[in-house]
Amino acid sequence: MDNSDTFLSNSRSYDSPFWIRALPNQYLVEIGLKVPRITLGGRAFRPFRQYLKLPASAEITNFEVECSTSNYIGTIVAGYVAWRIDPGRADLAIRSLDFYNISKPLAKTSSLICDMAKDAVRRTIAEIKVDQILASSEKLKAGIEGILKDVSKWGLIVDSIGINRIFIKSENVFDDLQKEDRNRLRLIAEMSSQDTQSKVSQNSIEAQKVLAVGQSSLKETQLHEEAKQQKLIEEARLLKTRLEKEREREEIRLSQENEAARYEYQDLRLDHDKKLQELSCDIELKKLDVAERRRTAEGGMTDREMTSLVMSKIDHIVAPFKESRLTIVGGAEETFKGLFGPLTAITQVVKSLLEPKAN
Repeated sequence: MDNSDTFLSNSRSYDSPFWIRALPNQYLVEIGLKVPRITLGGRAFRPFRQYLKLPASAEITNFEVECSTSNYIGTIVAGYVAWRIDPGRADLAIRSLDFYNISKPLAKTSSLICDMAKDAVRRTIAEIKVDQILASSEKLKAGIEGILKDVSKWGLIVDSIGINRIFIKSENVFDDLQKEDRNRLRLIAEMSSQDTQSKVSQNSIEAQKVLAVGQSSLKETQLHEEAKQQKLIEEARLLKTRLEKEREREEIRLSQENEAARYEYQDLRLDHDKKLQELSCDIELKKLDVAERRRTAEGGMTDREMTSLVMSKIDHIVAPFKESRLTIVGGAEETFKGLFGPLTAITQVVKSLLEPKAN
């Protein structure tokens, strides 16, 4: 069932014995008049009048035609034409075309358009070769449009033209055409494969070169780093040696300073001890002097005092003895050797010497 049959079946369900109704996409045409009265949709009083319903929407006319190319190869072409009644000139279409078949009002017009499309396809196919036909759909459409442009004078509009299928009847010719394309594609594929392999090989060589350069650079970098590390190790060793030498020199310097300080301390201590001894001697001398004065004041001194006095002035005492050549029992050398024993004799002598002076 085509579009017109669908429209008629839908619109008839709205009809009644007294009223006839048209859908919004249908023309309601009152016929039997000198000038047909046309309305889009709506309803009309039916008794004593005759009406015709026409689709206002687009119609699709399919066609399929067998024809021959310029080199006598059988071909089948199938397509379609989408057309409709011009809304502004619907009265011209009704006067020019046969829409008076109540069951299929557009059947004759669709057949007319189908024949015109077939004729256009035959003419176009006859001008091209079989190897060009598969790429000639646009040319076929242009040929059909050139033929169907005349339908505008009948109050029709062609909206679209399409080619659904182009089939070459000769299987051998079709296979040959396919073989040519397949061989060309195979050749292109093989050339592409070879080119790809060549590029892969070239890329592999380039990659190997880059890898070799990278390995060489890495080797050089490693050698440079090893030399740098060796240099750092040598510098660290020299620095360690220098620090050790500086530490040894510092230890020697500190040792010398400590030794000098120790000697200085010893010198200071000896000097201090000397001063203490001198001070002690001075004190003893003063004590002896005081004792002598006290003895002088009292008229004499004890043996112990005399001994201390002789010990402090032994040099002065001995000198006069040597000058006067006095003889001492036991001799002067034995006197110094005996220390305390001879001192008693010397003390007696000194005492004997001192007594007259005291008197």
